[in-house]
Amino acid sequence: MFKRLSVIAAVFFLLTAFINPVFAGKLYDEKIAIDDALQNYGGYYKPFSREVPGQDQSLHYITDTSLSKVPDANGYGCGFLTYGQPHGEQKDGQYRYIGYTFYGEDYTNMDFPPDRYANGADFASQNWVSYPWDDPAVKASNPNIKKFDPVGLPGDGDSDIGYRYILQYSILFTDYPSNNGYKVDLSSNPSFWDNIHLYVHVLSPATTYSWGIGRMWHYDTNGNLWYVTVPIAPGILIPPPGNLKAVSIDLGVPQGQKAEPGKEYTATVVFENESDQAYPATPVAVLHGEYQATLYDETGQVLPKKVISGREVHVANFGKKGEPSARRTFTCKWHPFAQAKDGLIGIVNRDEIGKAHLETTYEDNIISKETVVDFKDLSVQILEYTKEAYAGNPVTVKAKVFNSTGKMTVTKLVWKVNGSVVKEIPNFDIISEYETAVTFDMPGSAAEVTVEVNPDRDAPPNEANWDNNTDSCSVKLLKEKSPDEDSQLKVSIDAPAYVDYWKNFTFRVTVSAYVPPPPPLSDFEPPAVSVTTNTSGGKLTWLYNYVDGSMENHSFEERFNDSFTAYGGRWTTETYTYTQRGCGIKGQEHDIIIEATAKMEGRTARDVKKVRVAAVPINPIELQLTQ
Repeated sequence: MFKRLSVIAAVFFLLTAFINPVFAGKLYDEKIAIDDALQNYGGYYKPFSREVPGQDQSLHYITDTSLSKVPDANGYGCGFLTYGQPHGEQKDGQYRYIGYTFYGEDYTNMDFPPDRYANGADFASQNWVSYPWDDPAVKASNPNIKKFDPVGLPGDGDSDIGYRYILQYSILFTDYPSNNGYKVDLSSNPSFWDNIHLYVHVLSPATTYSWGIGRMWHYDTNGNLWYVTVPIAPGILIPPPGNLKAVSIDLGVPQGQKAEPGKEYTATVVFENESDQAYPATPVAVLHGEYQATLYDETGQVLPKKVISGREVHVANFGKKGEPSARRTFTCKWHPFAQAKDGLIGIVNRDEIGKAHLETTYEDNIISKETVVDFKDLSVQILEYTKEAYAGNPVTVKAKVFNSTGKMTVTKLVWKVNGSVVKEIPNFDIISEYETAVTFDMPGSAAEVTVEVNPDRDAPPNEANWDNNTDSCSVKLLKEKSPDEDSQLKVSIDAPAYVDYWKNFTFRVTVSAYVPPPPPLSDFEPPAVSVTTNTSGGKLTWLYNYVDGSMENHSFEERFNDSFTAYGGRWTTETYTYTQRGCGIKGQEHDIIIEATAKMEGRTARDVKKVRVAAVPINPIELQLTQ
């Protein structure tokens, strides 16, 4: 795994040395290094390259370098894999280049004396060229430069998190001459270090047993372009990733109590570093839904923020395992939402908030906790209503009332039309949910219908949310059509105003159609008149709970279709008699709406009647005591 990791995370050692003065000179064998490169990094390394000038185009393992003296855990050093032969000018016994890259670019000798020393200048503050592989000035001075983008390996501009991981490790390698005398400080210009992958052009990738190199370009104060060569560490030198863990989260709600909506609580979250290396500037967060809480450290100071992976997040420093700063405790203020349950999520160094460090696992980087909220809320929602109606015709609006507690609550329910109360239930009792409706005659203007539960805000007085106690709808007023001089169509309904429960009743629909006389000698065909009659609102209680008053009702809605022929030059009248099945609701009256519609050659006539059905009595249950 870590072979692959070292390439994916190819961050560049801008400072190196850490050279052991008693290094015994043990080096990894050339065959081992080359076989590993060909087998595991075949997207770049081949036995030879036709891009390399000269007769020698083979792959070589160069070990006579200062970086080869940096030992791994077993005391072995690593060389460089290059093509061809050393070349270029010589200085202090060193060639400027120790060979070529696979693509034929010059492979810089890390031991060649630098052309210019920086004399302690801050490395991160230089005027570095981003995306140098595409920069015109860089390409003009380096005609052979190509964007490094091999198959199966990360290329130039790759932003994998491993870059930052290796960069933090590489800070151990200080004072190496190849850094040209720069001062390297990870705390200087954090944005630069977060985006180091945008400035380094990879010439040759590192493998398990070989160093790689990259190159960076910058402008000096006079506008001159300079380059710096940076090494890329072998995989064998990279320590394994560590692990950060979300240990616990306390919501701050007293034990045995429910959280109160909107009340402020202080939550505590604990994160811990279980690694042998420190983790600076680590993203941490406590999330409340989509909101990120403000975190305070152990001294009560707000944690600093940093942009990681395009998101601003709190960051904290974690010491090595065993150090006091390896375990961090943060606090935040939060206010539970008005809902049945609520809670918080604590996260450290994970994709949801951005990752700054490589770890063996991220599964234990997140922790959550939930609490029950003392949530009292009544709400109402209009389910269906008549969208438009003629003045004087009945309009029905249905709604459902909800009670979040699931316990019996007695409150008030009010229906209003254009601001005037049309129905009020002063002792409206509800357990969880209940359907209700209102029927009124359409006024001579549009009707604004409002239904409101607990309008006085006193039953109960402490609802979590008042915004959902009201719902409304608008009913459009239809204009009566003027009679047609040529033809006319009329509909009327004859029905009882009041019927007893469970009783079938009949009603009549009369339709009259007038068709003017046809022109002489014309091929006149008498038009057909269609008649459609519907009943709605009729219900029959088939199941009733005498304990809590809940019930289940069946809808008895009827539909009738008829037609006749209207003859020219006279009125044609037809009367139809229909039967509505008996209905009745336990304990309450209700209305059945009869609507008849006639149509003839694009003309429409309509009539509506309302029939009130008596309530089904609720007879008390007689209980017989037995001994």
